[in-house]
Amino acid sequence: IWVNRAGLLENEGVLDNETTTRQMKRLSVENTVLVANDVGQHGFIISESRSVLTSLHAELSTDTRVLCKKLTKNLRNTCDLSEILTVIRDQFTESLDVDSEIVDMILPIQYPGHYIRGPLTELHVFNIYDYDIIRDVLYTKLSRCANNMFDKSTMALIHYDFPFEPDLIDTDYVDKVDICPISDTYSREWPAVIVLLRCNQLENYNLARFYLAVSRVRVWCSVLLYPKEGETLSDYSHVMRLVDNLRTLARVVEH
Repeated sequence: IWVNRAGLLENEGVLDNETTTRQMKRLSVENTVLVANDVGQHGFIISESRSVLTSLHAELSTDTRVLCKKLTKNLRNTCDLSEILTVIRDQFTESLDVDSEIVDMILPIQYPGHYIRGPLTELHVFNIYDYDIIRDVLYTKLSRCANNMFDKSTMALIHYDFPFEPDLIDTDYVDKVDICPISDTYSREWPAVIVLLRCNQLENYNLARFYLAVSRVRVWCSVLLYPKEGETLSDYSHVMRLVDNLRTLARVVEH
């Protein structure tokens, strides 16, 4: 049984929480029911998704409910990236008024368990929206990767609100880098990723997008954070707090 981004049973059509829970109970009488929510990093902040998971957790008795086994090790990416994800997760969960047991199911704790170190993550912080400066930094990163023989299977440009696409059409990068919005990155991964993230006042959405994007990376990551046009990044206190918490784990470059 698959729970989609809106927290609804894909193979049952559009159902409300009560109907979803009833269907789960009915199916679990004679079957083992697996509820998979692969969009948890971002979808959990959507009210429908959060409410259906909370409802299931509350309604299903403990003798029939088997919670997600906590990961004891994380071998999907370098330990450096795992530490960054832990910082994002901690700040994200602090802002949620939800049972911690449910949060652990959706955002597993990044337990340390390996010593695979990688290159230091780069965090470029643009206090104001300056199209030319952001584009120049982006092109420098793309040029570096393109010259190292990356292709679309090994390199991605993950973005939220991407105003630079017209400029890329006539460049070689468009054929060498997988350019995709954050919403299209679920269950995907690349050894190297550039993240282009426009932030706003909505803390949960910013942190969820940041977490999802970085969790797609296996080795090398460069993140470009910038505000909405007409605002400053320092207007978003939660973003600046996250940047400060990441200073010992990433190379922070302020523009």
